This record gives sequence, structure tokens and C-alpha cells, in this order.
Amino acid sequence: MAKRAKSFGMKVLAFDPFLSAQVAQDLGVQISELKKVLLESDYITVHTPLTEETRHMISDQEFGIMKKGVRIINCARGGIIDEVALAKAVKEGKVAGAAMDVFETEPLPVDSELLKLDNVITTPHLGASTEEAQVNVAIEVAEIVRDALLGKGIRNAANYPCLDAEACNILNPYINLGEKLGMFAAQLVEGRFLELVISYSGQITKYNLSPITMALVKGILTPILKETVNFVNGISLLKERGIKLLESKSGQEGEFVNLIQLEIKTDKETKSILGTLSGNKQPRIVKIDDYYLDLYPIGEMIFIRNLDKPGLIGSLGTLMGKSGINIAAMALGRNKPGDKAISVWSVDNQVSTEIQDKIKQLENILTVKVIRT
Repeated sequence: MAKRAKSFGMKVLAFDPFLSAQVAQDLGVQISELKKVLLESDYITVHTPLTEETRHMISDQEFGIMKKGVRIINCARGGIIDEVALAKAVKEGKVAGAAMDVFETEPLPVDSELLKLDNVITTPHLGASTEEAQVNVAIEVAEIVRDALLGKGIRNAANYPCLDAEACNILNPYINLGEKLGMFAAQLVEGRFLELVISYSGQITKYNLSPITMALVKGILTPILKETVNFVNGISLLKERGIKLLESKSGQEGEFVNLIQLEIKTDKETKSILGTLSGNKQPRIVKIDDYYLDLYPIGEMIFIRNLDKPGLIGSLGTLMGKSGINIAAMALGRNKPGDKAISVWSVDNQVSTEIQDKIKQLENILTVKVIRT
């Protein structure tokens, strides 16, 4: 998109928290904050997945700060742009034109206001949804599965390694660990990603560990890209964003028999997270930076940095109870009494922004983050 825009002599502003400065420079685009993009652009096009954070990311408030006569394009996901707000902005003359092939409800309802506006172009979001395409894909998938089961090899599995049954049985729990480790770390770290360093140690290093690396990368990118990232394309997407990936292996056993260490370097901090398997082969996070703990990284979690003072667990438990939040598990980590500490609270309910704000107001709380895996 940037290359096509530049071919028309356009200046390109890009808002992407995970695009490295080097890649932006190579593309000839200027990394900007979202507000600057909205304020200065003549044409605005979105390319994000639909998440809780991106739903209606362009609505009345955003249209209000745009230039008069701006044009809007959405070929990403329906729901990123508030269609009611868009129709209103078009009618008022703030938006000179819009083009969309994705909608909040698909197919687009016949009574949609967008269909009544001459300067709004709408086309069906078909993709591979035709009857002919669906039949052809179904036949091809069946043939590929048949050949794999008959030992004739795996076709069309781009960049995914072949493993024998024994290796799969041993590595599958670590693949699950890698994905959970990546998802947890991506939501914990602050700043623009620059480099990922993955270190393996122990007996697993005698196997082909590329599936675990692929799972780690998928986990890291999933909170950002959602369904658009998978085991196959994750590393390619990482490279496209100019994020370096380094790996190392050591056959020697360290503090644990088998260990995966993930270090994420951003423009704001460097964070290290270590993971291993429990005796029943469940994923565990055993160290975050300098803090040891024992965490089962599944579901809704509240990550807290705090001063190690008496009464914190009681006050936080009371707040959770009053808010109707059931605590499933708790992991604590500290270096020495009275210093800074961390805690991770696994809960059975979704933690709202309002509850997060109440936690932040408790005495001795430094930071609060909600993490979902």
C-alpha cells in the first residue's frame, strides 16, 4: 500500500506499534502516532485485525479531528470503522468518499445507510466464499490429508518441519509452552519490538526445535495480529516488521531439566521470561526478569508490580470478592523482603478497565496489567 501511494507522489504516514524504524525507513514511510495520521492525512486506509482494541477505532471522535474532505478505505475487517459514524461524516461533508469491502454485518444489510450514499463504494467481501472455491478447497484438503496418512509426504505446508511420531510426542508439550510463553510476554512488555532472543537448554536440544520457535513467534504476534498469524507465517511476519530473531542451544541442564528462555528487547526495555514443563507436562513460567515464581499461564491473569508490604494480598482479595471476581490461583515473586515484588493472579472472570483502575488505587501497587492467553 505504501509503495502504491508513493508512486502517486504521496507522503505516507504509518501507525504501527510493531513496525521497526529500519523497515519504515526502507519503505520510505514516516512512523507516526494515530492522532497525527488522523489529523494530517487526505486518504486513510486501515490494515489491522479486529480486536477489542481496534473495534470502532475510527468513530465520531476520530472523524471529528480529520481534515474536511478526507477519504476512507477499509479492506481489512468490518467493525474497525464505526459504520454509523462514517455515514454521518459522509452526509455532513467531513468525509468526501469511502470505499469498503468489509462490514460489521456481512452481507451488508439492504437498508444500510452506506448503500444510500453516492460517494461510498461498497463491494462484497467474497474472498474464497464462492461455492466453486469451497468445493475445490475441500477436495484439495482431503487429498493432502490422505497423502499424509499414507506416508506420501505433506504438501502445501510451507515452512513447517517434518517430525517423526516420537519427536512429535516429546515436542508437542513444549510447542504449547512456547505459544503460551510468547503470548504472555508480548502483553507484558512495553515499547516497540526490536529483537527476540530464544535460548534452549537441556535434553530437548537434541531434537529439531524449529516448531517451538514457530510457536513462540506465533504466540508473540497473536495479541497483535489475532487470526492473521499462524505457525507457518509467523516468522515471515516478524521479518517483515524488521524484528530480529536470534536462537541458541545448550545441551547442558541448568536450573531445570529443560528450559526455554525468551528475551524481548524493545525501544523501552529488555524483559526475560523463562518457561518449562511441570511433571504432568503442563506449561509453567518459572522466572520473570529476576523474580522466581511458579505460574500456570492459562486464561485471564492480572500481573501486578508492588512494594513488598503487609496487607496487599488481603486488600486485593477483598477487592476481588466485592467485584465478583473469583481467584483461581496466585503466583508470587520477590528478591528480598520489603523490596519490589511481582504477583500474578489467575481469575475466572474477565477483568474490566474499571476494576483495573481500582486495583491501581490500592496502597503499595506500582503497575497493573491484564494478560490473556
